[in-house]
Formats: sequence, structure tokens, C-alpha cells
Amino acid sequence: MTSATSPIILKWDPKSLEIRTLTVERLLEPLVTQVTTLVNTSNKGPSGKKKGRSKKAHVLAASVEQ
Repeated sequence: MTSATSPIILKWDPKSLEIRTLTVERLLEPLVTQVTTLVNTSNKGPSGKKKGRSKKAHVLAASVEQ
């Protein structure tokens, strides 16, 4: 007895995904938001700015002295 099996090919388009269960939709919403945020921010690349530092030291010093 021989059985011929063919590979299962699934065509899945995430852009046309429709969630029909409200509970599943509510559970996935924060995850989708986080992934979208990560993808959008990682595309910008590293910033050339020095973070946490004042670009104009004399302005910072003057505001501290006042």
C-alpha cells in the first residue's frame, strides 16, 4: 500500500486578515500595536543626536544659575 502525499501550500496574506472573534481581537490588539511601533521606529535607523545632553551648554548653565 503506497500513499502519495502532496505538500500543503497555504496562501496567507496578513493584510487581508480578518479577526472574527472579539475576544481574540482584544487580546491581539496590544501585540499588533507594539509590533507596529517597533517596526516603524526601527526603520528610522540610529539617531545622530546625543541623547540626554544639552546641545548648548551655556544655555543650560545660565538656566541653572538663575
